[in-house]
Amino acid sequence: MAQNISNTSYGLVFGLNTFLALAFQTALTLAVADSSLGLALEPRAQFAAYGAFWLAVGALFLAIFCTGVFRGGDGWRGYAERLRKEGLVLGAAGAETVDSRDTERREVPLGSTENM
Repeated sequence: MAQNISNTSYGLVFGLNTFLALAFQTALTLAVADSSLGLALEPRAQFAAYGAFWLAVGALFLAIFCTGVFRGGDGWRGYAERLRKEGLVLGAAGAETVDSRDTERREVPLGSTENM
């Protein structure tokens, strides 16, 4: 999805993501803590409910990740190869690497306002 949006739409995506996260958090708080709309659980039960919610969210992300890894039918090797091909692995062909020996470093006194 992120590959198909223009640079001017990034704010919209992040704003929508923040709004949805806030909506889910509000709904969970109302369901767990509010006495008129929700269950009005004791603090320990609220903690368990929040823990179960985040465990479910983590399981969902893990399932999405595993689906992405095994979607091509070639398992971890195919996944690693796709990462190398896309340049997401450091040192891969096409990926930009920085060697500390190639960069020149100049010492600037502490508190100096000189531009580096």
